[in-house]
Amino acid sequence: MSWAGKFNKKPYVEQFERIKRWHKILNKIKISNSPEKQADYQVDCIYSFFINCYHLRDWLEHSKVVDKTKIDKLFGDNIEMKICRDICNGIKHLSLTNPSIGNNVSCNCSWHGVTLHREYIHPEMRNGNSPLKDSNYVIIADFEKINVFDLADKCINLWDNFLKTNSLL
Repeated sequence: MSWAGKFNKKPYVEQFERIKRWHKILNKIKISNSPEKQADYQVDCIYSFFINCYHLRDWLEHSKVVDKTKIDKLFGDNIEMKICRDICNGIKHLSLTNPSIGNNVSCNCSWHGVTLHREYIHPEMRNGNSPLKDSNYVIIADFEKINVFDLADKCINLWDNFLKTNSLL
């Protein structure tokens, strides 16, 4: 389904380039100091990044350029990629029947797994680590808080290293 002729020999590169474009958009959001009224747009961009990031897996599998076990290992060995998978599939299916995160947690709670939250920061508590004016986006995964932008950086770096290690770029 590659639309651009320049990717005919390596169609998965089209998807990787798309991920990089979404990553640039996230970096703009990260430093935007944007108002609350843009929260829906920001959340849409965050979800779009992770959806596209996870789907590079499908592009590689369908291109048949690398053994599927190597891709499985990438996802099995890296919590960031597991979280990426659960974000993508959670958005697509609403609830997960086989989550990567939280399936081994036993608790008396109605929810565990991966969710996106906007965390508000009181101006007096702001320490300069959050470029957004009064908030930050975090993923809660197995009851641990992870900065969305740090997670996106790690995911794109994992894909970049994977593609280079397997001589796919």
